[in-house]
Amino acid sequence: SSHDIRIILGAMTEASSNLDPELENFVSVCHALAESQDPHTLEKAGKHLEAIRESPQAWNVADSALEMQISAPACYFAAQTLRWKVEFHFPELPEDVTSILRDRLLTHLKRFASAGQSVVVQLAVALADLYIYIDVWDDPVAHVITALGAPSEEIALLEYLAALPQEVTNMRIKVKRARRREVDYRLSVFGEPVYEFLAKCFSNHSIMTCLDSWLYLGGDAAVSFGYSPLLDAAIDGIVQDQTSRYCADVLDSALGLITEQPSRLRTKLLSAILNYRQVVFSGADQDIAKNIVWLTARAAEHFINEIVQSPDEETSLLVQLIVEYTNIPNTSIALRTTTFWYELSDYLYDLEQQSERNRFSDLYLGLYKRLYEVIMCEADLEGVLRSKDDLADVRSTALDIFTETSFIVGQLTLARFMIEQLNARNPWPVQEAALFVIHAIAQDLFKISHEIQEPVKILEFITELKQEAHPQLRKTAVKVIGDFSPWLKENYTFIPVCFQFLVSNIHDKLIVTPVISSLRKLSTRCSHHLSESLSVIIQIIEARRDLNLKHADILDLIKTAARIIAVLHLDHIEPALVQLLTSHINDLEVCLSENSDTEEIKLTLERIAEVFRNFNVTEGNLPPASAHPCINVAEAVWNLIMQTVEKYQNSSTVIEESNKCVKWIVRCLGKHSVALASKMVPILASLFDATHHSSCLYVASILIETFAHGPEYADSVSEMCRNLTSQAMAFLTTDLDNLDKSADMVEDFFRMHFEYLRLMPIHLLQFPNLYDIVQSSHATEVVYTFLASLWSILDKGLGDEQFLYRDRVHECLLSLLQSKGELLTHKLIEALSGGVASSNAGDVSDVLWNMIMLQRDAVAAWSSMAPCLNDIPPNKAQPKHIEDMLRTIAECTDLQQFQQELKYYARLFDAEKTEPVLGVAYDR
Repeated sequence: SSHDIRIILGAMTEASSNLDPELENFVSVCHALAESQDPHTLEKAGKHLEAIRESPQAWNVADSALEMQISAPACYFAAQTLRWKVEFHFPELPEDVTSILRDRLLTHLKRFASAGQSVVVQLAVALADLYIYIDVWDDPVAHVITALGAPSEEIALLEYLAALPQEVTNMRIKVKRARRREVDYRLSVFGEPVYEFLAKCFSNHSIMTCLDSWLYLGGDAAVSFGYSPLLDAAIDGIVQDQTSRYCADVLDSALGLITEQPSRLRTKLLSAILNYRQVVFSGADQDIAKNIVWLTARAAEHFINEIVQSPDEETSLLVQLIVEYTNIPNTSIALRTTTFWYELSDYLYDLEQQSERNRFSDLYLGLYKRLYEVIMCEADLEGVLRSKDDLADVRSTALDIFTETSFIVGQLTLARFMIEQLNARNPWPVQEAALFVIHAIAQDLFKISHEIQEPVKILEFITELKQEAHPQLRKTAVKVIGDFSPWLKENYTFIPVCFQFLVSNIHDKLIVTPVISSLRKLSTRCSHHLSESLSVIIQIIEARRDLNLKHADILDLIKTAARIIAVLHLDHIEPALVQLLTSHINDLEVCLSENSDTEEIKLTLERIAEVFRNFNVTEGNLPPASAHPCINVAEAVWNLIMQTVEKYQNSSTVIEESNKCVKWIVRCLGKHSVALASKMVPILASLFDATHHSSCLYVASILIETFAHGPEYADSVSEMCRNLTSQAMAFLTTDLDNLDKSADMVEDFFRMHFEYLRLMPIHLLQFPNLYDIVQSSHATEVVYTFLASLWSILDKGLGDEQFLYRDRVHECLLSLLQSKGELLTHKLIEALSGGVASSNAGDVSDVLWNMIMLQRDAVAAWSSMAPCLNDIPPNKAQPKHIEDMLRTIAECTDLQQFQQELKYYARLFDAEKTEPVLGVAYDR
């Protein structure tokens, strides 16, 4: 209780061999976690510790364990528990206890200052977090510096001072943005004593970590950093093994303090960075060299405006140094400069001045030549480069640089340089690297013009490659053909030879996947020119078992064939579809006759669905009043799917894949599927009744989307919705306590009604089950999307009907609100009070806002009477938090502020971060 917290935190606990039972339990749990090797014991002890932390008594237990210094494990977990309680359960503390808690944390920090860093870190962070929560602590810097003034307490003080600015950005601390801004500003004012203290300390990584935190924060005291001995310590420390990384961070933060030119800080930093050159080139430790090169790149990024607009001697030397570092043979060091090249290219892109780009083109050409050398494979590479190889990571970085920055020199210029490297006399790694660069820039290359002739030379080189050529070279060549599909669309005479090259490599298992990927890309752009190649693709699909193709590759080939068929002459479409589908239909028939396992049927249905998914013939491409070219094929497939469903209706997997097939058939046929749909509607209802599979509801939403605009189908659609709604609600309401186990069904249920609302709002508002639907709402995104759209339908214009019948719509909404608004409001408040994660609070607030726009007074009154507000745990939210939330609902007129306030309230209930209680290393 609050009374117990006041008593124990306010009084010293006497050490005793007879421990309080709660404390004794806590100590035994801590020792089990620290000493046991048994996984079951560790799991059980971890759960016990979590239960202890949830209790308000945890404050007292942890404080007592630290006061009595019972054991190293108990003290570590006690300090961790106090930090955890401050971070997550601060609201359960009475306001008059916070100053007592602050003093107790300071006392423990003094006590353990020299006992071990693991306990100190936890206590320091707890104290820093406490300051962010409370606004009655006038000066959290001077106070603690004075309290921890002994030399033996220096480490504890450093940990606290480092944590103080860092924790401002800790989003697990549940304070409003205004409080964070206030803390940030106040800390920037308190910096001077921190710098004075740090200047007296012996330089080590802890000091540099603390210094970096305060420099990043900025403030008046940081402005004079150029005169501080700490700057010299950081400059010297970057070349020391133990402090190099930390000092690099400090100097990087110091760059952000440079606001004028010239300045002492600017002069000293640039001088030091330029002088580090001799360290890097004198064979320094690799990590130190990496840190120096990284810092140099960061400095160049900081001065990017001066480098481009008004270069002086120092910034010019800085760029020259970047170029030298880029050419270091050690790739891992050289690539530390990449951030600068990105930053410079972004600046030049935004500048939109070709003259400035030309000024830097030679620098980038030098970069590209260096990268070109870096990405070359070893001549004795066996097979193809694996994704886990180090070189693959380097090539990925280089590819991004080529793609993002090549506009500076011009993709055409770069392509011409690479074409020169495709000389037959060059070894294959040189040729492959050139093709790799072309692959990186191809997309932007063709934005220039489809009339450029450079691709001719590239494609001539590729298509003349023999099967004996290295597989890595052929793999990259295959990718380039796929990249060139936009150019091939306009220069289609090259398509046959490119297609032949791709097909000739289909038997090579090492590169079959990129071959099929390039065929798919060709079909996307050049389907009109691939009709002669269709039979070959279908033959490859039919030979899938002999070729041992992956399922994903087969789907890509089917996608390729379907796209080609879609652009054939209407008379040729049906025979081609039959040819494409025959082998898969035969497979499904065999599966049915042999009672095959569900996995084989699933894969077969996926292949059939892929055909209809990618066969897109629009209404505009069909002659008036003509039948859809695949209606007969679709009906045959449909009948087979119905047989499959009947035989495997107990298989969730088969039902889901069957419904996916139906979905794509309906989308493929559009309104031409009306004959099938008329059979489908009653079957869908009975299928759902038999299987209770949510995909039936999803198919229903597709049918609504397809037929809602036709008045002649309105009654059938409404009848389907009524039947499915009744069945779904009957199923869902059988076990409301475990509704989350039917999350897929809830989502598909509301998705169906969202489509109904979006396309047939008047029908939905007159829907007999609407009141039950609103009452059954569940805490998921799709439900809130439906509800927000429902309440805002009067103004959002989801369709035309609501404008024709505005008064009628308004009357229906008010009636619905008066009938179900109170229950729904209570559910929404419950959702905000821990029912949903705060990341989803925006969905809830959208619903509430739209309800408020109809009747604010009623919604505000219902909110204040929400039953859940009587059971809010004190470690989550205090009465003042609830009052603020209710005031927002009742009074706030700005949507953005409304959403921010309700999200803050929801954040109070977010689940706590689980501590890594297993395998914790503590100081013994």
